[in-house]
Amino acid sequence: MTTTVTRRADPPAPPQAAPATKHSRIHLSENGPALRHGSVPYWLILPVGLFLAVFSLLPFVWAVLISLQPPLLASSGQITSFSLRNFENVLTDPATLKSLVVTIWYAFLSTVLIIAVSVATALALKAVRHGAGAYQLVLIIPLTLAPPVVVILWQALFDPSSGAVDGIFKQIGLPNQGFYESTHQALYVLVAMAVWSNAGFGPSSSCLPSVLSAPRCSRRPPSTAPGRSAPSGRSPCPS
Repeated sequence: MTTTVTRRADPPAPPQAAPATKHSRIHLSENGPALRHGSVPYWLILPVGLFLAVFSLLPFVWAVLISLQPPLLASSGQITSFSLRNFENVLTDPATLKSLVVTIWYAFLSTVLIIAVSVATALALKAVRHGAGAYQLVLIIPLTLAPPVVVILWQALFDPSSGAVDGIFKQIGLPNQGFYESTHQALYVLVAMAVWSNAGFGPSSSCLPSVLSAPRCSRRPPSTAPGRSAPSGRSPCPS
């Protein structure tokens, strides 16, 4: 009895790419057009680079140079000598520490309140049975306004002399408030403005889809068709 052994042929080696030459074409993407010269992409981004250099990099360098001038010569716009006296004056000024504390407090309050209001509005949208579209439209309106428009609108509302809010206070017998001009109220008005203009971003982007995808809790027993058993699994309702 003889046994025949058949050897499997080795797979052919993949073709090797030809070495790049000086005039080889460069593809911008897998199926994109081919470029004969490799310097074309750099020429395409050159205008953007020049724009950033002229309007961003050069002003930043100039501002650093001016800040290093002596205090009495900084306003002249001339580079004469270099000094750290301006930075010493800023860091030793008590107003600098106070402004830093106010900035941190503003960032903390606005962040916490924006998250809280976003989650609350997302839960409210989940509970709304009718008119949810109008509710979402009201939440999106502040997002469509540019920041300068929001500032002008809130200045018109909270102006101490002719603002609508102070006008309402006069009608109900309350004294005028300083709002933006008050050192005790300006921070909270700015926090309220930040919450109003950004609270709708959470429900429209992240909070709302996750909340709406959660199963609704129902105490009613699941209905089963004749001949079918009740669905198994844990109920989303807390026991």
